[in-house]
Amino acid sequence: MFFLLACAEAPPWTPTRASRLWPEGPGDTIPVPTELAAAGWLADVSAWRYAGSGAEGRAERGSFGIGDGTSFALLGLDEPPNTLTNAVGPGYQRGEGFYADMPLWLARDGVPLELRAARVQRPRGTGLVRTRAEFEGSALLDTIDLVHDGVILRHVTVNGGAGLSLLAGEGGTRDGAAMVPVGDVPVFSAEPVSFVLAYGGDAPDFSEALAASRARTAAFIEGAARLSTPDPAVNDLYEGMLLTHLAQTDTSGTVSPMSRYTSGWLRDAEGPIRLYLAAGLFEAAAAILTDTYRVSAGQAAIANSFPLDTSRGDTPPDWSTVPFMDGRNPVEAPSYPVIHEAMYRRATGESAIADDSFLRACVERQEIHDGLLMFSGDETFRYTLALPLGGMPEEVGWSSNSAFLWIAAAESLGIDTSAVRERTESAFYVDGYWSPVAAYDTLEPYPAPFEDVSLGASRLLGDDRGIDAVLDTLLRSDGTLLTDGAVGYTGMVPGYLLAAVKDRAEGEAAFNALATVATPSGHFEEIHTADNLPLQLTHDADGYGADVTARYRPWEGGVVVAAMFDYLVGADANAPGQRLVLSPHLPNGWPQMQVENLPLGRDGRYDLRVEGFEEGMVICVDRDDDGPAWTACVGEDCRELPAGGSARWTVADSEGR
Repeated sequence: MFFLLACAEAPPWTPTRASRLWPEGPGDTIPVPTELAAAGWLADVSAWRYAGSGAEGRAERGSFGIGDGTSFALLGLDEPPNTLTNAVGPGYQRGEGFYADMPLWLARDGVPLELRAARVQRPRGTGLVRTRAEFEGSALLDTIDLVHDGVILRHVTVNGGAGLSLLAGEGGTRDGAAMVPVGDVPVFSAEPVSFVLAYGGDAPDFSEALAASRARTAAFIEGAARLSTPDPAVNDLYEGMLLTHLAQTDTSGTVSPMSRYTSGWLRDAEGPIRLYLAAGLFEAAAAILTDTYRVSAGQAAIANSFPLDTSRGDTPPDWSTVPFMDGRNPVEAPSYPVIHEAMYRRATGESAIADDSFLRACVERQEIHDGLLMFSGDETFRYTLALPLGGMPEEVGWSSNSAFLWIAAAESLGIDTSAVRERTESAFYVDGYWSPVAAYDTLEPYPAPFEDVSLGASRLLGDDRGIDAVLDTLLRSDGTLLTDGAVGYTGMVPGYLLAAVKDRAEGEAAFNALATVATPSGHFEEIHTADNLPLQLTHDADGYGADVTARYRPWEGGVVVAAMFDYLVGADANAPGQRLVLSPHLPNGWPQMQVENLPLGRDGRYDLRVEGFEEGMVICVDRDDDGPAWTACVGEDCRELPAGGSARWTVADSEGR
């Protein structure tokens, strides 16, 4: 249920029509085991959940992750749904590979029963995953999965198991560490039978581990802004992505893509940092930035990616001479930590990376040829661009994406960008759109916009030219973008689109497209195909090859949900200038929205309440801190917002909501 505290008497306007809500995932809540009845909160599950037949493939399923920074596993993607995939630990850096798939099957005389149906759910406010496998003969196998002190714990309940046995994946050994199921499996009967399995260590008391896991998650999200809208699926998408990042956060503080890759990546930090800054989780954002710097210092290198288990240091080397982007073209990725640091300073008024010589090296050591920059050769979108382009982009021509990133990073440091700006304009801006590629020899531009790149000038430089061309050329009836001839698009694209059109008439359609693209678990994966499903090419059950393409993505998901949060809240907090600008939206006829604990600089917080009417909105802000006065603006109407103060605006224009 949604509650709104009225900030003042509303104007005599017409209430909004009935709200249109996003669909919630199917399937009844998996029953709570009798012995865990005191944990009734297990039945309060996220709207993003999966229910389907055993015949559905991985592309139709959702990716649900569990992890505590030392051990990690995915669930929900394979048959049966309780299969632990991409498991790793102790430590989040995979060495020779992930552990092999570890399923739990019910069997008769050693022969696995046929899987008839599956359900996967996450209780709200937790990093737990619950699964149900329905086998032939009405036999049920339920699990509650979590990670506690580096041990993967599985509470298993079997119903209707008389005469059946359990087949458990054997796990295996990686880099000298073992992850095998340990625990006593009872003889099954017609009545429900429960037991606990542990992977990677001894099993503690499950109830205590359950409570500790929930407390850890609650402590994390307690510091974040709390989004309350009339739509449970929207609220759960936001909370779920915060928990997705937490599950993939290594003990170093770096958020790592734990499907297929692991490691820390300069560019993949974008999603978590954008979402953390919007949510006010400044310490989590700072941890990513400072760890990136300390790894670079410890390795004496500025690299595209780095192992999570590598050395760290605090003494800066000579950044002008250390290895720079070895193995890749020396462009693109090094712009990200500079841009992220600028975002952090704007949001907090403080530095996470105080060494400006490192930041300047990230910009000044990129290779520029008469104002033009290459592709690094590791861009995620290179595969989706290659088919319409007729070759890998780094082999074909110069990159406007690298140029946009470089300009944004350089300008944040006060570096002159005029030469690159002029060359970027002349080479890539043609016929009202930004081309992604200009040929090496002729500078002939690719003759159409491309969804990942052509909105980059808007997103990174505040230059909205070209948006109309992208919409005219690439926008489909379902609110998604797709380049003609491409196999699909990357998971960031729905976020890029929403960020570009949030204050335009297309904003609501772009917002609703998120519900179309998101997987049943509420994720946006490495690549989505033209039908909006994740591109799922391969899965190696032995754990050595991992998944192509990757699932459960922090970069893509963070970019999309940060764009969603910004569309709804519309808060630009400039901490150095102590100025807050608000432009919230109430889509789909929502009558109201409340967001508590929003960040106002490093230590300030405020609550935002919005009421919607046919004629416009009432916007209310309340501060609950004792920091210095800020200026708060809605449009051109600015008010002083002192410590403990309030402000109220009546916006008599409903366009764009």
